[in-house]
Amino acid sequence: MKIESLNKKELENYCQRYGIKIQAKNTKQQLLELINRDKFNKITNALKEGKQLELLISQIHLLSEEYAC
Repeated sequence: MKIESLNKKELENYCQRYGIKIQAKNTKQQLLELINRDKFNKITNALKEGKQLELLISQIHLLSEEYAC
């Protein structure tokens, strides 16, 4: 899913679904930055901990759940 194509409300829902903490008055651009930072941090942590495969598998599961709905 291209998060850039989501509107502000959809981005807020995305953040809530994936546990990304947001403030009430975040702009769409700020939400996009928070999401991208969260993804970057998850990748960086997986690399540091040697858990790249686990991250990849979890992302595949999330995508399959999104497309199954």
